[in-house]
Amino acid sequence: MIRFIAFILLLNLLSTDIWAQILIKGVFKMPHNSYETGDTAVFAGAQEDADSKKLYFISESSNDLVPADKVGLLFNEANFWDLQQFYYISSKIKSKGWQIEKRKKLEQKTLTLLAKLESEKKIYEDKFVEDYLQRLVQNIHYPEFSKGRDQFLNVKILNSDNKICYAFDNGTILISTQLITDLDNEKELFRILSEAVAHILLDSNIDNIDANSESDYRQLGAVYPESTKRHVRLIAEKYLSYYEKKMNSDPYSDQVIFINSIASIISYTAWQEYYNQQYNKSLLYINKLVGYGIANSSDYLLNAKIYLKIANTSEANQKALEYLQKATEFEDQLLPEIYSEMGIVQLREEEYLQARESFKKYYEIISSWQDEEKKKWAVKMINTCTIYIQQQEEDFLNSAAYPESDSLMTE
Repeated sequence: MIRFIAFILLLNLLSTDIWAQILIKGVFKMPHNSYETGDTAVFAGAQEDADSKKLYFISESSNDLVPADKVGLLFNEANFWDLQQFYYISSKIKSKGWQIEKRKKLEQKTLTLLAKLESEKKIYEDKFVEDYLQRLVQNIHYPEFSKGRDQFLNVKILNSDNKICYAFDNGTILISTQLITDLDNEKELFRILSEAVAHILLDSNIDNIDANSESDYRQLGAVYPESTKRHVRLIAEKYLSYYEKKMNSDPYSDQVIFINSIASIISYTAWQEYYNQQYNKSLLYINKLVGYGIANSSDYLLNAKIYLKIANTSEANQKALEYLQKATEFEDQLLPEIYSEMGIVQLREEEYLQARESFKKYYEIISSWQDEEKKKWAVKMINTCTIYIQQQEEDFLNSAAYPESDSLMTE
């Protein structure tokens, strides 16, 4: 009979969705009701009085509101994020439960949105960068968390030229390529991911669902009012201070490691800006990689192409050739376009012999391809160079046979 009653009590507890609520012990600093100084109790959250702004702790056993100044919480029994949940959402969870069904529907809508983004090629996939971001999130909060059921934090990269980061109730963080590219160091990235984690753990999504909006992100509660964003920014800043003290040293990667970790995204964004004819922005991004000595053949090719777009001077042409020559040093990343671009620059400089050799190299690389148009173009450029070379030779012979000299003129 006793076991049966215990089972019913457990079942009732689970049905209220509060089994994963954060509970923290506290020691009474002064008497309160039946408690004496030094007594301990378990508290299920904090609640601020709307009028007096006085903070109370909620007794887990009796729902009694205990003035916070009468209790000393045993903080060493809870981590940073447990405390944030305790102070900011535990009272709501105690009264409403975790609203499991509502969260399941929200999760399904989130998964539908992510599938849509993947089908539209809007998810940037790079396992190396994804793992780097995931490791940062693991440093912020171990990926597993609980909102009435076990869930996990997971980072995905959104292919977007907007500086945005979305956090979803199921633990997914969506950060854009543009935002990552524009960051100056790992600490900035760490702060943004900390804010995303804070939004998820503090139920920002549940509190901001806009079912009537046409925006998928607003329907999922991933767009927040300024008051929520300010609150989360303060918490993220507190977490960075806590994390840095806990690590007892500079916990962030140095600049070379940081840039190398996001290099593929910087390169991708630079190419996108190039195609959008934003040549100065493209050059700014690609020079991040060149400056730290981690550019690859594609990056040097882009650098050369930018110079050819923004100037037609011998100095710019020579700079482009310098970058193209650098690009040829990466044998494992050899791109045929390096040589077609090199040939074009050499034609600009009237270096016809060199240009013909570059177009021959280009043809040699693509000869096994099925792209007949590129092969025809390569042959045409080789022949064009031959014509220029012949014309150059004829001009030289003519100038040698008929030198322009006043000494040949007679009175």
